[in-house]
Amino acid sequence: MNHKSLFFKYVIPSIIAFALSGIYAIVDGYFVGNTIGDAGISAINIAYPIVALIQALGTGIGMGGAVYYSINAAEKKGKRAEEFIATSWWLLVIVSVINTIIIYSFSSKILGLLGADGIILTNATDAVVRSQRYAGR
Repeated sequence: MNHKSLFFKYVIPSIIAFALSGIYAIVDGYFVGNTIGDAGISAINIAYPIVALIQALGTGIGMGGAVYYSINAAEKKGKRAEEFIATSWWLLVIVSVINTIIIYSFSSKILGLLGADGIILTNATDAVVRSQRYAGR
């Protein structure tokens, strides 16, 4: 298999995943806007930076571990490649636990700093907590 086709074999699923993530945000906004209204849309928009950070941490750690795994697997260093996968997994667990503690403890304060108050703060806090709760599923 040549390098170009191998490259696209792995890139296309990533592109599709990111496109579906964008579609999810649009559909979520549509349904929240129609059921909760302006306060719901505002809450989602204020909560989005925190949710994006949660996604970025998981994606960054996972992709970083995958790159090092691939490099070492290609160099026929199987044991070292497996160590990168194990390290990435444990790092994801540790970061997830720390992230969960921070989100459950300080999400209202962080969202307040982002400009949320009143019903928008309540809805945004609920959105962030739900995103954290369901991030690993």
